[in-house]
Amino acid sequence: MNAQTLHPSSPSSSASSAGPAAVAAAAEHSSTIDAEFGFIRDPARRQLAPLAFGLRADSPPAVAWRAAQQRERLSFWDFPSSPFCVKVRAMLRHKGLVFEAVDPLAPAHWWTLQRRGLGKVPALQIDARFVTDSTDIALALEALYPEPALVPADARLAALNHALEEWADEALYFLGLHFLWLDPATAGLVPQLFGRGPLGRLGYQIYRRRIAAQVRGQGTGRKPPERLLGELQRQLDHAAALLQPGPWLIDEQPRLADFALFGQLSFLLRAVTSGPLVRERPPLMAFVKRLRAVGRDASATPR
Repeated sequence: MNAQTLHPSSPSSSASSAGPAAVAAAAEHSSTIDAEFGFIRDPARRQLAPLAFGLRADSPPAVAWRAAQQRERLSFWDFPSSPFCVKVRAMLRHKGLVFEAVDPLAPAHWWTLQRRGLGKVPALQIDARFVTDSTDIALALEALYPEPALVPADARLAALNHALEEWADEALYFLGLHFLWLDPATAGLVPQLFGRGPLGRLGYQIYRRRIAAQVRGQGTGRKPPERLLGELQRQLDHAAALLQPGPWLIDEQPRLADFALFGQLSFLLRAVTSGPLVRERPPLMAFVKRLRAVGRDASATPR
């Protein structure tokens, strides 16, 4: 699964316990993401990372140089906490593309997304063309802007890249949905992501009900909490092993599978129960730190 439906969730929950330190760590991770990407909802809080040589992403030379290389206008419909939006955002930045960040929960934007983007995020508007699903977006970007490449030229490595992307987008994603949305330990954090307005509160309730149904229908939601915890630990151990000796999953540069794993690890870091399990595995945290630094010079203009 590579997209999340922004459409209006009968709560389903599993028993879980976490200490104050874990709650504080998850809240800190969430506030870090909100600080980085809050501009999507609040342009006054927009933060732009500095470019190399002391330039900023909004400096005229930086914007002019990137715009000269880019023919198409890109509008990225971005819900900051979605792991698939994290994945696409990082790919856009990795390719050095200039894009407009669109808040899909703003009423006018939400209706546009329903009509043209099938109600799902991430969605990328390339001039007049709408592309949804993070993998489809990656392939569309690869066709337009082939460097740096997200897919290796070697057929075997390309197949491995695809398989690991699917693993991250499926196996890790549904575990992340459980631990972030349905685990009682994280219940107080998630509503904040939707904002304080009436549309945000309504969206949270609808979305939570939908997620509970998805997780149960896929099978993860039918497993007892202790089994899900053990499954998550095994998956994280596999991910850490795949990153040895590193720095990337496939070869010498970040590929589509790396961005998929990055999105899911960022998702898991937000949850009270799963966050500490990621943090206690140094290869995973080193990987997250590397990908957070990739493409920090990309420019996003809020709308």
